[in-house]
Amino acid sequence: MRNGKLIRALREQYQIDFEALWRQACKTSSEAFPSRLVDDLAEQAFWKDAAKRYDDTPKLIDYAPEVAVKIRSLLGEVKRVLEIGCGTGKFTVPLARYFEKIFAVDLSQDMLEQLHIKLCDQGIHNVRTVQGKWEDVQLDRVDGIFLVNAVYRMLDIRRCLAKMNEIARQRVVLVWTQPWSRFEQLFCQLGISGEGVSRDYINLLLILYEMGIDPTLEFFDVEKRVHYKEIEELRESIRQSVPADKYTPECVERFIAENTTTTSEGVEFRFGQKIAFIHWKPVEFLQI
Repeated sequence: MRNGKLIRALREQYQIDFEALWRQACKTSSEAFPSRLVDDLAEQAFWKDAAKRYDDTPKLIDYAPEVAVKIRSLLGEVKRVLEIGCGTGKFTVPLARYFEKIFAVDLSQDMLEQLHIKLCDQGIHNVRTVQGKWEDVQLDRVDGIFLVNAVYRMLDIRRCLAKMNEIARQRVVLVWTQPWSRFEQLFCQLGISGEGVSRDYINLLLILYEMGIDPTLEFFDVEKRVHYKEIEELRESIRQSVPADKYTPECVERFIAENTTTTSEGVEFRFGQKIAFIHWKPVEFLQI
C-alpha cells in the first residue's frame, strides 16, 4: 500500500484533511441546489417532480452503452450485485440479465416507481428495490457493488466507501463522469473554472489511498450530443454559463463553429466527456 503510506504522510506533514476537502468540494459544486445536498426531504421532493420526465433526455448509457459493458466486465462472474443510486434503472435494467439478483438502492421512492414500471413491462423478476439513503440502509453482503455518478451527496464519504468495502465480497466499481459541464472546453479556453470541477474523482482516489485501498483507475473517452432548435438557443445557454467579464464573442463563436453541426431539426452540439472507472477488490483491514 505504498500510495496509502504516501497520502498519510502528506496528511500528517501538511495537516491535510482529505475528507474535509471533499465536503467543501461537494458544497462548491452544489451551489445551485444547496438544500438538496444536506436535506433528504428536499432531495426527495426534487426527484418527485423530475422522476416521470427523467428518461426524456439522453443519459450516459444512451450515448455510451459501452459503459454498461465495462461495468459488467469489471464485476466479473458474480451472482448477487448491489447498485447504489439506481434511479429509474438506466443501468439496472440492461444489466439485470447477467446476474442472479440485483439490489437497487435509491433515496427517491418516485424514481424507484419508474424502475418498477420498467421491470414489469419487461418481465424482469430478479431486481429487488430498496428505498433509502446509502448511509442508512441495512443490507446483507453481496458479491459486487456498482454505482454511476451517485456520490454527489455523500458528505461522509469515508464511511460510505468503507460500507461499500465491507458489504462487497469481490468487487466495487465506481463510475464517475467528468466534466459535468458541456462547456468545459470553452471554460478552459476562457481561463475560468467550469461547473463542478472542484469535486473530482481524484478526491476519491486520495481518500481511498488513505483508507488503505489501492484502487485501479481506468478511463473511457465518449462524445455526447445535445440538440438545440436554433443556434441562438445554444448561444444563450453559453451566456448564462459564462461570467460577463469573461465572455469573449470571438472565442465563443469559434467554439460553436468547431463543435456544432446543422441538421434538419436544428443544431447538434458535440462535447467530450471522460468516464472514470474506479474499482477495487475489498480489503480486510481499513485505515479509518
